[in-house]
Amino acid sequence: MTRTIPALLLLALTTAPALADDKPVYRLDFELTTTEPGKPATTTTFSLNLAEDRHGEATLGDNIALPSGTTTTRQNIGMRVDATFVTRGPALLLDVETELTERAGPSTLHRLATKGAALATPGKKAFVAAIDHDKAHTELSVTPTRL
Repeated sequence: MTRTIPALLLLALTTAPALADDKPVYRLDFELTTTEPGKPATTTTFSLNLAEDRHGEATLGDNIALPSGTTTTRQNIGMRVDATFVTRGPALLLDVETELTERAGPSTLHRLATKGAALATPGKKAFVAAIDHDKAHTELSVTPTRL
């Protein structure tokens, strides 16, 4: 099953000043694939357009109700990807943080996070991060394209 996340679920933030120095701009096409034994793989795709040294973030998920004693609280679950890059010769050096939050029970959440770097060549898919939890394997990859 392949899903493309609607624009309303993507949040792209920029924190650097306006582009005045002609820094390269890339579209980063991310692919999030989850495999579990006995189930077909699920793939979710999303993209961020970023200039070098600019910050971008994508959040994919739901806001759920969690019982807490006599009250109910709301919590965001799903995947958050935070990325920035600098060029290194013909490649991009990406700084990527991921956070995966999932419901583990009626009032319990699991939170798994990664923080690291990935070297990606334009037009080629590159591995970013992987998380293995409860027999599920979730992998994030990126394909950059210069705009």
